[in-house]
Formats: sequence, structure tokens, C-alpha cells
Amino acid sequence: MTNDRKNELAAMCRLEIRRTVTLAQMSLADHGYHLAMSVFDAEFQSMLDRLDDAPFDEADIPLLMEILIEELWPQLREAHAKHRETLFGKLISRNNDVIVADAEFAFDVGWIPLVHEAVARMRTYPESWKVRIDGGKEKFGCLVLYVSFVVDERGAEPEIRRLREEIRLRSLATCDICAGQGRLRLGGFAKTVCDKHTAIFEGFREDDGVWADPWKWHGDAAECDK
Repeated sequence: MTNDRKNELAAMCRLEIRRTVTLAQMSLADHGYHLAMSVFDAEFQSMLDRLDDAPFDEADIPLLMEILIEELWPQLREAHAKHRETLFGKLISRNNDVIVADAEFAFDVGWIPLVHEAVARMRTYPESWKVRIDGGKEKFGCLVLYVSFVVDERGAEPEIRRLREEIRLRSLATCDICAGQGRLRLGGFAKTVCDKHTAIFEGFREDDGVWADPWKWHGDAAECDK
């Protein structure tokens, strides 16, 4: 019965659903294509206001929300994937003297400027160090870069460790989504974002704001190397 009613609502409100999906996607693009529920709720309420005279009742509202999310979420994921592919593709191609061609970056686009800074620093190193960025990832809300180099070269290892740690610490003050000023936030997951992009969280843990550095939280600075 529920699926039958969803189909009826989808047919009845098709134009408004398409319009709302488009508007919501435009709004959520500014949130890094994350499904920020506060933004989604505002667009959904606007749709309900426009459908004020439509023949449906309160029991239909959750079904309309499901329809909207089912249409919106795949589009957001696709748009985000294309956006990331474009920006990280440019990062690699324009810095192919330092970043390997098959480098994999598992974090959002707000930290790309930090990678650019790491690249600029690495270009000052002796060629004999053979420094290359192999990729990077977000771990516990901070940026961990993977760097290969000639370990036996004098001075290389301590400098690379220092650089990676500087980038990691700076990432804890940089929004992973937009590169603005941010801090580590703890909700259902850990992520460093600015005040605006806290909208991607549905709620926060009691210890949100207590931990500025997850390595101290986990009690192991060596995590940076993993």
C-alpha cells in the first residue's frame, strides 16, 4: 500500500519534485554536495508550501520526503564525484613533477590548497631525495599525506616527517569542504569543517570541542604514519 501511495504522490507532484530536487542540489552544492539535512529541510518545506492545495495529508509527508531524497541523493553523489574528479585531476596534472599520476586522495576538496603548499615546499628539496606524493586521506578529521622518498638521504626523513605533521596540524584548522577556517567536529563521525558546514552533521557528541587534535585523543602520535 505504501509503495502504491508513493507512486501516486510521485505522479501527482512530479513537476514540484523535479523543481525541488534542482533547487536543493543548487543549495547543497555550496555544502560540498553533502546531504545537509537543515538545507534539505528548508527546500522540502518550501515545496510543501507550494503544494498547500494538493490532495494529500500528514501521513503522505514522510513519503514525499522519501521520494525527494531518493531522487536527490544519487544526483548529489554523481555531482560530487564529478566535482572531485575534476579538481583532483587538475591537482595531479599540474603538479606531475611531485605528485604521482595514480595518486589517490580520499578527502574533500577544501584541503587541496594544503596539498599545493606541500608541493611547493617539496620542490625546494634536493633532487636526490626523490620526493613524491603518492596520495592522502582524511583520518579522524585530519589530513594524512602519503610521501615516498629516498630514506637514506641525509636530512630527508626528519624534514618529510616535519612537513607531514605541519600539513596535518594545519588541516585541523581548515574546513575540508571549502578551505575556510574550521575546527575538528565530532558527531556520528569526525570531520574538520567551518561553522557553516556543520550543517552536514545531524548532531554532535558530548565531547565535541574538547579535542583539538585526534592524535592526542587516540594517544598515539605515530598514527600520522599509518
